[in-house]
Amino acid sequence: MEWWVFIGAVGVTLIISKGEIFAGVRRYLVGFARWYNPLRWIGKAMRCSMCSGFWVGVVFSMVLGFPPLELFAMGGCVSLVSLVMGCAVTWFERATCADDGGDDVFDGAVPSSDDQMTVLDGIAQMRELLDRTRRRVEVEEEKEREKDERGEGQVRG
Repeated sequence: MEWWVFIGAVGVTLIISKGEIFAGVRRYLVGFARWYNPLRWIGKAMRCSMCSGFWVGVVFSMVLGFPPLELFAMGGCVSLVSLVMGCAVTWFERATCADDGGDDVFDGAVPSSDDQMTVLDGIAQMRELLDRTRRRVEVEEEKEREKDERGEGQVRG
């Protein structure tokens, strides 16, 4: 395999997972409401440089006619290098976008990447679900207390 094919696969992966050109597509696909919708899964995979790197590596290998075992090896290698390069790109963006010229290169950095926003969104959704469950339990406990109080106040004959 030529080195430029490997570098090309990593580049395509970074364009898909981090590039602004696919940001709207990623947001659209992740925006589907049902968690089990396959389009939502594809959108989440597009946000992850390791996930998309694996599949880009597999597709590149299939197009080039590699044997089946090498398909997955290429996918794994592209996935790993894409993760490292994605982290490097994110760090570089944050380091070069500091606007106050201070000592801290991350001060005033660009907003979180899509992957980090996905994690933060998931945490916020879990908190909301826990709050709703807690409120539901409190309402049920209050109803039980009211029933007990009404039962104690009645004279049984």
